[in-house]
Amino acid sequence: MNYPITKEGFKNLQNKKNQIQEIRRELISKREELSLMMGDQSENSDYNVLLEEIEQNDIKYNKLLNAISESKLIDISENTDTVKFGHFVTLENVNNPSNVKTHQIVGAHESNVSENKISSISPVAIQL
Repeated sequence: MNYPITKEGFKNLQNKKNQIQEIRRELISKREELSLMMGDQSENSDYNVLLEEIEQNDIKYNKLLNAISESKLIDISENTDTVKFGHFVTLENVNNPSNVKTHQIVGAHESNVSENKISSISPVAIQL
């Protein structure tokens, strides 16, 4: 299944993937150092914690790889009078007209309410 994503959102996913990949390299390096310093790893709590960190990191990394592979980059340069994916919309609170906010309609992987990015599959975006 392809999920729509903006160019900015795709770059963010790529950056997160690269960051996690770098963290993984550091964790594996630490694991190898511990292996060389210690003999039997089965009872070494630091080593076991490190293995768990590597596993958690791998899970995040694989989720990002899936998100990237399932993403469909959408060109948002087209300017129309119709609200579409990637467009910025300004919403006014009818009870408080001075409360105006601008949101961007983005893909599910890049939605973030604190950044005023709403998912294209959210009820608000669907109504627009």
